[in-house]
Amino acid sequence: MKLNDIEAFELRAEAFRIMTGHMAPGKSASHYSQPASDEVREAAFKEWINKYGAVVHAMTVAAGRILVKDEA
Repeated sequence: MKLNDIEAFELRAEAFRIMTGHMAPGKSASHYSQPASDEVREAAFKEWINKYGAVVHAMTVAAGRILVKDEA
């Protein structure tokens, strides 16, 4: 099974949030949190993807190969 674009985005976004505490660019932060500005999140995401992009890509591909969708 291959992940669709939304599933792959959600995996990357959640990994980014776990590792940095920031919501990924394109995601909305809760009104109850103190979210960083779009510029700060963009810069943090660029730095994160430059450093971990190859691993993030490999894990996304691996998840798509291992996870099975419930077709019911």
